[in-house]
Amino acid sequence: MSKFSDYVKLCKKQPYSKIGVAIDRSMRSAAALCRAIMLSKIFNSNLYIIHVIPKKLPYATSQRIEMSYESYEVLLKEGKEELEFAKSVAEEAGVKAECILLEGDPAEEILNFVENNKIDLLIVGKKEKGDFIKNLGSVSESIIRRSRIPVLVEI
Repeated sequence: MSKFSDYVKLCKKQPYSKIGVAIDRSMRSAAALCRAIMLSKIFNSNLYIIHVIPKKLPYATSQRIEMSYESYEVLLKEGKEELEFAKSVAEEAGVKAECILLEGDPAEEILNFVENNKIDLLIVGKKEKGDFIKNLGSVSESIIRRSRIPVLVEI
């Protein structure tokens, strides 16, 4: 038997017992959440809804510029609300979901969580602007380049 046929036989096992989805209040991440809920329901998977609060301001590439305490508090409050809403949507669909709120570099934190928790599939959205693969967005692109598991990009 060939290696190909051996691999195809392995695919008969339940492929995704743990699905992660990264959300960030964008329409693309809302679509990623919907896709994650659908797949979690189909595969009877545990769903992990992940949101990351960045520690540095956007576009602060040359220096680490910390955000103000007030800005952090707003992002923390919004992140918690977003996660609770996403969890309620998942549970209404009959999917068990766990909310994960992380802080730091979004791509780094998501990848660490995925690896440490043995997530089988990660779902992310692409950047809102543009229709081409080159417009993935920095977080999605970094995740795709560095991930050791399958990543589904909701475009």
